[in-house]
Amino acid sequence: MAFLFCGLWGLAGGLMCTPFIAYQPLLCLAITPAALLVSCLVARATLTVLPVLRLELGDGLENERGHTYPPSEVELIELGPDPVEDYVESSLPVPCCQATIELESGRRIRLIVSATDAARLRDWAVEKGIAVNDPDGYSTHGLRNEQI
Repeated sequence: MAFLFCGLWGLAGGLMCTPFIAYQPLLCLAITPAALLVSCLVARATLTVLPVLRLELGDGLENERGHTYPPSEVELIELGPDPVEDYVESSLPVPCCQATIELESGRRIRLIVSATDAARLRDWAVEKGIAVNDPDGYSTHGLRNEQI
């Protein structure tokens, strides 16, 4: 992302140094805010689209970049099958599932977690008063409902 910004600002600066634009102050004034606006839009889009790779459970959910989602922002935690396991035999020694964390902003954070981590996430959510949807029992310590 840093290279993108450097390139964008280098392009804007290079355009302003050309003989045609150097004598056009109004055009220079138009290019600078446009480049700044594009930079801000790219930064916002990049930061909101970046996937969450890891969450730590504590007073809130903290991602690897240090952002904490307080329990009041978490509306629902859903646990379901790992979508990859439907097509490929898993090479992992533990059963996995997909955890989807729905925030009140509408954003969904999807992670692939082990059954043990799913149980920890469920216990954390119940303790914080957050709704958990786990119809197939992925968080019941690795056992699915039909195996219980």
